Amino acid sequence: MKKTMGIAVLGLMATAGCYSTWDVPAKSLESLNGFHEPERRPLVDVAGEELTFDHSTELRFTEPGGEPIGAKFSSISIAGPEFSGATRPFGQPLTVDLRQVVGVSAKKFSTVKTVLAIAIPVGVLTILSVVVAAVALSHGSTDYCDPYYGC
Repeated sequence: MKKTMGIAVLGLMATAGCYSTWDVPAKSLESLNGFHEPERRPLVDVAGEELTFDHSTELRFTEPGGEPIGAKFSSISIAGPEFSGATRPFGQPLTVDLRQVVGVSAKKFSTVKTVLAIAIPVGVLTILSVVVAAVALSHGSTDYCDPYYGC
């Protein structure tokens, strides 16, 4: 049961993955004007940190009182306050009036975070399994074998 539970947890972690998320000022999106995949563009977050935007980066737009609208883009154009993009993978158009947006975030899958989230628990479980096996073997059979008569 414990082994099955451990495998299920590891499987869930592997499929969920880990993401990095940044809050992005709407003004920073201007650097994405003319974007076409597979290019990569720098994008600055609210803290002034630079992230690399590419076709795997999801942008989420939040309007007052609404659910965030998020998509990954194969192309982007910006004309004044109007953000327009072709969403991945089917090229559906998405247009957002940036004057109506109260928040923008960028979200990207993080291979490093995912590897660490999986490798650390797997490493710990492996070490614990070796320790348990070593303890079990050291407390093995207590049968006595006489050198003259055998076991």
